[in-house]
Amino acid sequence: LYVNGIALGVIELKRSTISIGEGIRQNIVNQQKEFIQSFFSTIQWVFAGNDTQSLRYGTIGTPEKYFLKWKEKSDVENLLDKYLLKLCDKERFLEIIYEFILFDGGIKKLCRTHQYFGTKAAQEHVKRREGGIIWHTQGSGKSLVMVWLAKWILENNPKARVVIITDRDELDKQIERVFTDTGESMVRTKSGKDLMDHLGRALPRLLCSLVHKFGKKGVDNFDEFIKE
Repeated sequence: LYVNGIALGVIELKRSTISIGEGIRQNIVNQQKEFIQSFFSTIQWVFAGNDTQSLRYGTIGTPEKYFLKWKEKSDVENLLDKYLLKLCDKERFLEIIYEFILFDGGIKKLCRTHQYFGTKAAQEHVKRREGGIIWHTQGSGKSLVMVWLAKWILENNPKARVVIITDRDELDKQIERVFTDTGESMVRTKSGKDLMDHLGRALPRLLCSLVHKFGKKGVDNFDEFIKE
């Protein structure tokens, strides 16, 4: 798949009687230096599919077990066409490349379906200056959703700041680590006063803190400070 002459996607298709895993493994082998590694230097999407098992997607370096399946309602009956039409829609194809790919500790990752739609819904709430809740289960990738949403907020609103509040020290450290691993500059506050001092200045724009630090001990005349 070429965009303005640049190869951004590659698709390995198999007939219906051949496992989709064969297509995934062929793509992985092709990325090795003994084969056509240089071709993948600009590739963002790596697809494999057939008519009976639908479509799987990943990016460069994605191991076979982490290739993902997209899930979305569609009137198209053919399992392969259904999701090719969703993911290769021109606008979405480029949107996910721009907003939903990141390096996590040097590993390139693409969003899963729920991460994409959860972040998109949250963006609409932010535009309306409304709060909201995204419900997650353990292991569903909520930390990366935080990263994608925070990056979008900071890029699209130059006056915005993001403070991520958790209720355990372990989570606070994890949030700092996740953002740092994705190349974002995160400041982890040390105390209530430290938090209030940071909030009283224009920078940094991205902070994390424990919820119990958000209290009146951190600053004199707390109510006036919050009002201001």
